[in-house]
Amino acid sequence: MRHLFFSHAALGFSLGVVSLTIIIALLGFALVLLSATLLKEPGESAEHPLKEFFHHMVRDIGLAFLVAAIVTLVYGSTLDFHRVSDAISLMIGEDIPQSVWDTTKAEVFQRDVFRGNYDAVWTIQPDDSLPPNEARLNVHLEYTLYGLKSQPFPFIVKQELENIHLKNADGTLPRFDSVTIVGGKTYQGDELQQRVKNGLLTLDPITLGAWKKTDARFELTENPGVRIIFERSEIIHIPGEYSVVLSQLTKNIKLRVEHPDNIRHELKEWFDPRVEGFQPAAGGRYYTMDGVVLPGQSVSVQFWRKDDEQPPSPAPTPTPPVKNSGPR
Repeated sequence: MRHLFFSHAALGFSLGVVSLTIIIALLGFALVLLSATLLKEPGESAEHPLKEFFHHMVRDIGLAFLVAAIVTLVYGSTLDFHRVSDAISLMIGEDIPQSVWDTTKAEVFQRDVFRGNYDAVWTIQPDDSLPPNEARLNVHLEYTLYGLKSQPFPFIVKQELENIHLKNADGTLPRFDSVTIVGGKTYQGDELQQRVKNGLLTLDPITLGAWKKTDARFELTENPGVRIIFERSEIIHIPGEYSVVLSQLTKNIKLRVEHPDNIRHELKEWFDPRVEGFQPAAGGRYYTMDGVVLPGQSVSVQFWRKDDEQPPSPAPTPTPPVKNSGPR
């Protein structure tokens, strides 16, 4: 019953509750008017059974539509559905605790942005200035940001270094090397470094276009988005692990891991086991995931040298970024 209600609720939201209610009310009034004029009840009902049948059927359907419109207005003013999440809340409210639903709604339904075509390349490079158990990791990251609001709006892009606690002797690592807003500005050098505080980079606001859904099969990535490219250099332990916690809804992830032949790696994904994760591609260093990754989920890669018999023991699940931290 609840699923039937939700299907009707979803239809109502796609057309607009007020618009749908007006249409139903007008249709009901037209049917009642039709039954009272062209299909009015004959004087001798027994002699015109078919006409009598159509008279009562059309009248009753019209009255049902009018009642439905009235109930929708009263019901809607009481419950005040503004989003699909409100209808879902009513539907699943008896199945999960309110605190769980509140968290889910904040993490999924109240997001302002969505990331698509997330491409990352992690490249290990030996660095003689680092201790033998450390190496330099060059991170290339690019993704497209899409707005989830009905109108264009400004959005402040934030990005974090992962291993800010690992530094080299002269303090030049870890660092952001460049950031490019495709079709816009490129940040480099001192201008870029001045925008980094405690490993967090904050850029000037960018304008994200409105999300305009046209039908149920419409993909978000068919809307215009803003492509952003990050280049950064960090330090990792070998053997050790490099982890990334995703703090935004992210779809279509590609990850390539490059390293010298004397190093091995193993990808670990911290997702629900019921969700299909990364699929390895040719060469064993390229991974793809076509689905959606929820905020707070993470992926990590363990590194070790060939001389070692096995990878290091798995690290605890990475701690998600603090609230309002930048997307990673």
